[in-house]
Amino acid sequence: MRIFPILVFLLAAYASAQSKTVALAVFGDEGKFKAIKPLKQKFESALSKEGRFRVTDRSAPILKLMRNDYEYEPGTMVADDDAKQIGELFKVQYLCVVESVSTGEGNFLITATFSGVEEGEGSTSANILSRLANQQDINRVADELISQLFKQAGGIYIDSKYKMNSLSKDFLNVLKKRITFKDGPCGANSIVVKINTSEAVCEGQNLISCSINVSLDGTGCTNEAELHLKGTVRATDRNEKVAMDVAKRELLNGKPDFIRDWIQELKPWVGR
Repeated sequence: MRIFPILVFLLAAYASAQSKTVALAVFGDEGKFKAIKPLKQKFESALSKEGRFRVTDRSAPILKLMRNDYEYEPGTMVADDDAKQIGELFKVQYLCVVESVSTGEGNFLITATFSGVEEGEGSTSANILSRLANQQDINRVADELISQLFKQAGGIYIDSKYKMNSLSKDFLNVLKKRITFKDGPCGANSIVVKINTSEAVCEGQNLISCSINVSLDGTGCTNEAELHLKGTVRATDRNEKVAMDVAKRELLNGKPDFIRDWIQELKPWVGR
């Protein structure tokens, strides 16, 4: 009975299932060296290294879409909403767009944007000037852009020293469905946060209004960055306990509008 080949197949299938797919588009000006093809190959190799992502080349259809259906300016970052729509169209989790624009006298500005399609994912961009005159230039450009793209967003960590009440813990689980939080030591370009939910405060006589205040406070792990987010949920009923329970349910169902605003504020810190 030959188990080993089957085991290898299962492990490969598992690794493939764990990888998320990136739609890659590389296009633009390239000069005499014809740099676009080797630049695309370098990005494909870097993104798929160690099974990090599955990469699918969609350069031609994405370029056509961006020129015809979206207000895209050459050499600029792809807008988040556009990236989400394009990514959903190609059924991928990430979109990576790399464009080369001639700046004259044999120089090129190469701009790369890496965008998350799923809710809670952010976008990062980077650019570099190069003559794109040979393979060495190509390697340097690709390595530098990849490095910039993936070091901009380091991650969001929970402050393990901060004791959260039970409602705060439950609310954290709501946020975890929308955005990625990391475990372990907090590193460069990262932020550590703590979440607090207040006890319900109720007022009124015939019709009772109960509110719960929620806050998220973050500090940069290696710099002086700060983040302060606040939100409130309210519910009314003639019965105080019912109003309190409804307010809690609204919070834990993820319905409050402020959650969407929080996700936008947290996006720049989302690590990959």
